[in-house]
Amino acid sequence: MDLPNKKYNIIYADPPWRYGGGKGKNSKKWGNSLSSYPCLKLKDLKAIPIRKLADDNCAIFMWVTLPMLKEGLELMSTWGFKYKTTAFVWNKTYKNGKPYCGMGYWTRSGSELCLLGFIGSLERKNNNVYQVVSAPVTRHSEKPNEIHGCIIELMGDLPRIEVFARQKYDGWDSWGNELSDTIQNRVVEG
Repeated sequence: MDLPNKKYNIIYADPPWRYGGGKGKNSKKWGNSLSSYPCLKLKDLKAIPIRKLADDNCAIFMWVTLPMLKEGLELMSTWGFKYKTTAFVWNKTYKNGKPYCGMGYWTRSGSELCLLGFIGSLERKNNNVYQVVSAPVTRHSEKPNEIHGCIIELMGDLPRIEVFARQKYDGWDSWGNELSDTIQNRVVEG
């Protein structure tokens, strides 16, 4: 999978985290992601040259589940970004609006974080974008659609790409092996 030869001010990433080693008493319990899409070990995620996509001033919005928080911060740093804050907290719900309750490692989980990091600096364009987003869970690992718009509201209409994309969004370049039809493993320009 070759990355595009372009520079972006916004990178939106949902890395396909591989949990544990697939061994032990929880190997079947946490195997859903492995059956849904190819997952990568941290060392393999680090080897993807995401930094080459970043312009001199670039923000990364990167999803991480709470058990992978340490690895997420490490990956962000390896890709050349300095962690700034948590951009979004997704409070997961069922379609009826009731709180979603996943399995979790210790406590039943119902939220996911989208971390924000920078190379250089960019200005915030709108100070009225909320960190907490409550939205229903849909397909495995699919994130709320409204996050794309929230990122544009926050950062402005800048060159942007979604990496590890599962579908195409208007105005976004996309790169990932889960894009449908004949566009797998290639960049799709917005």
